[in-house]
Amino acid sequence: MSNLKKKKLPLFPQIICGFVLCFTVFVFAPIDMYLLNSANFWFSLEHFVPTFLILFAIAFVALEAIFLVFRRLPKPLYLLLLAFLVGGTTCAYLQGNYLCMTNEVLGGGTPQWNAMVKPALINLFVWSAILIFFVGFMLMKPRAFLKAVSAICGLILVMEGSALVVGLINHAETDISSNYIYYSDLDEFTYSEQGDVLVFMMDTLDTRLFDRVLEEDAEYLKELDGFTYYRNASSSFRKTDPSFISMLTGYVCRNERPFFDDAAKAFEEGRFLPDLKKGGLTVNIYAGPSGLFTSETMTQVDNMANNKPTVSSWQTFSKVMLRMVGYRYAPSVLQPFLFSEYAEAFEQCRNETNDGPRNTYASDAALRRHFRSKGITIDNARRFFKFYAMQGSHTPYNLNRNGDSVESGSVDIYEQTLGSITVLSEILSTLKESDVYDNSTIIILADHGDGWICNPTFLVKYPHERSTEIIISDAPVQLLDMRATALYGAGLPYEEHGVPVHMWEGTTERERTFYAYNWAKPDGFDFYLNELTEYAVPSDATDLDAYVATGNLY
Repeated sequence: MSNLKKKKLPLFPQIICGFVLCFTVFVFAPIDMYLLNSANFWFSLEHFVPTFLILFAIAFVALEAIFLVFRRLPKPLYLLLLAFLVGGTTCAYLQGNYLCMTNEVLGGGTPQWNAMVKPALINLFVWSAILIFFVGFMLMKPRAFLKAVSAICGLILVMEGSALVVGLINHAETDISSNYIYYSDLDEFTYSEQGDVLVFMMDTLDTRLFDRVLEEDAEYLKELDGFTYYRNASSSFRKTDPSFISMLTGYVCRNERPFFDDAAKAFEEGRFLPDLKKGGLTVNIYAGPSGLFTSETMTQVDNMANNKPTVSSWQTFSKVMLRMVGYRYAPSVLQPFLFSEYAEAFEQCRNETNDGPRNTYASDAALRRHFRSKGITIDNARRFFKFYAMQGSHTPYNLNRNGDSVESGSVDIYEQTLGSITVLSEILSTLKESDVYDNSTIIILADHGDGWICNPTFLVKYPHERSTEIIISDAPVQLLDMRATALYGAGLPYEEHGVPVHMWEGTTERERTFYAYNWAKPDGFDFYLNELTEYAVPSDATDLDAYVATGNLY
């Protein structure tokens, strides 16, 4: 390092390194993460880019001011700090764009911290090796090190800039109007005694879980009198969005076009919701994926609203965004400290709109709070079809068996399931205080089960059905039967939509198909589902080992 002692160190390596680090954190990462998930966010680029450009400028000026002070330190110490700066910048870029690719949370899953210990240690080793490399490089070849800093940071900047340009061009070609479509709380707990159809979708409630409740904790099911449990039920998909589409339209997405184009086609051509409205029912959906509807198809749902929201707190919003950036770009060992329920946190930054308060169920405990605070209203001048999307057995596990909120991860999937059933039972018990329960068709189902191949829980109670115990049926049904079942229960023509579940009694064989796929983070609005593997569902859908791949891949 003696050859640098008498020479003034160049400023450019420090400037470009600080620029790239701040650009990555405050510009590239937030915009890139938005573009990759824009279909799942209520906000748009214009909501946060101006603010984050200002944060970028402030951070860059502050960092350069700090390093100008550091330049007064002995040159070896200054260069050591610069080595850590460029090493950290390089690691963050690699982490956010390459090393995070196996992170199941960023792919739409839920963190299983115990299973991530080994990968986190390997990731920490990679970070350490890169930092040690830059420090060693600086000590052995300081002049070459300074040139390398500029070259590496310049390369990162070019790659990030190119990715942003391509992403923004693609994003400009998409219609993000569905970001502003949402379910309002209109008629949230308004019912009729003239014959409603009530559907409670309990996410991920597998028959294996429900069978366990029947065997070990049947007292939790005492409010489900009159129900028939169709345990030989199959779903169409292993994840929510395509299952939601198929249940409400009968359309099965097979990657024939980008997913949101498929959703638009499904609701444009599907007749289930329009036939309910034609039959005189008010159609309400609460929670669930509202972004699958467009400005044209949203008219099928009476409590659907469309309004561009605003940010209620920029400070809170910025903290959530930077926390999410940190989760993706920081070393894996820090992820447990940075993880948050980001969607819920962003929702808390959303201003109410003029088209009615937005209906949100962050958890089934929140659903119960809504229900208790509002109570039910009877409106016998109308009949209703209501579809409630409940958390059910889905992660995060933050509900105890009494239906109370607890710390996420402090209970298991079975406790979560009991808690969700407790919340549902409270609603059903209240409906029994009027004629709503007796006169309604009530359907309890899961959108899918738990696992790569799974079969969902499916229960039905038609009007005026009561029994001391849940009736168990082995009829070969599927979630696609929900439409015909709902229309039959409402006394409306159902034939165009299939066969109601009770009409499958006595049938032993039926052709059913199931599509399994790995969930992946959606790439804006033009993404396809990952490759779908088609399976033939066996005569007993609960025999998961008997599912046979047909050889059809989509």
